[in-house]
Amino acid sequence: MKLPSLIRLPNSKKFNYEPRFYDPIKEEIAERTERIRREMEADAKISDEQRIKFRAEWQQVHDRRESEVKRSSISQLVLILLLASLSVGYIFYGNNVLYLGLILIPGYIFLRVRQMRDNS
Repeated sequence: MKLPSLIRLPNSKKFNYEPRFYDPIKEEIAERTERIRREMEADAKISDEQRIKFRAEWQQVHDRRESEVKRSSISQLVLILLLASLSVGYIFYGNNVLYLGLILIPGYIFLRVRQMRDNS
């Protein structure tokens, strides 16, 4: 058992020896893999024109999808507001508002379908 001490003595340094040896097969494999990796990188390089064209196409597709999502969310909002106003109108004014809704909802759907067909 070691007694506590106020003086700290340095520990002995550990000797870590890793023997090195020459392995021609391992070196040949490393050279071949490095050569193949360089060839694959050379084949995979894209020219600046192709990169710009790809980026423009990607941006165009992204913008188109974004506008479709925005349009669908606006149409959902309009439909929800229409149904909510019909329900509130039915409470205050009765069946006349439902008849108005039977005219407005198919008209709205017709206009949306025609607009989608024109955009396609």
